[in-house]
Amino acid sequence: VVFLNEQGFGYLTNDNLTLADINSPASNQFTDISIDALGWVWVATHTDGGYGGQGVSYFDGAMWHSMTTANQPLLQTNGCYRVSSLADSSTWIGTWGRGTLRCTHSERGIDVARFDRTNSSLNGIAADSNYILVSEVVLDKYGRTIALNEQSADRLFTVLDPVGNWSYRQNCSYNRDNVYRSLAVDG
Repeated sequence: VVFLNEQGFGYLTNDNLTLADINSPASNQFTDISIDALGWVWVATHTDGGYGGQGVSYFDGAMWHSMTTANQPLLQTNGCYRVSSLADSSTWIGTWGRGTLRCTHSERGIDVARFDRTNSSLNGIAADSNYILVSEVVLDKYGRTIALNEQSADRLFTVLDPVGNWSYRQNCSYNRDNVYRSLAVDG
C-alpha cells in the first residue's frame, strides 16, 4: 500500500501503481461551508493567516471536487477561508491575501473570475495594498454584490453593481475599524 501526498493511497503490484478511487474533499478542515443555488456544497479549508490551506472543495451531488493552485492558477493561494454562495448562483471564495474569486456554473463546468485591486475596488491591508482579505460576500435586493474587505487600509466593503461597476464604502464612525467577517443584508 502506497500513500501519496494530496492524492490518497494506492497499491503497488509488480511496479504497477493503482490509485484507490476516493470520493472525498481534499481536506477535513472545514473553516466555512455554503450551499449554492444548485444544491452544491462548498467548503473552505483554511484558518487565519499562515499556510496550510487546501483550497476549496465542492460536492456536486455525486462527487467531491477540489480547487487548488495546482488545478486553478487564478486562485494564487490555497489559503481559502470563506465561501459565500449567492442567490444569483455564484459562489465567492475569500482568500487569505489574494482577493476573491467568483465561481459561476456554465456548460463547461465552473467558470472562475479573480478580483483584486487591479480590476475592482478591493484594497489590501495597511502594510501591503496588494494583500487583500475578502471574508463574507452577499447579494442585496438590487442585485449589488457586497464584499467585506477585511482589514483593508481604508475601506469596510466593496460593491459590484449589476452592470459591473465597482465602488467602496468606509466605516463612517472610524475608518480603521474594519476587522469584520460576517455580513447580512436585510430586505
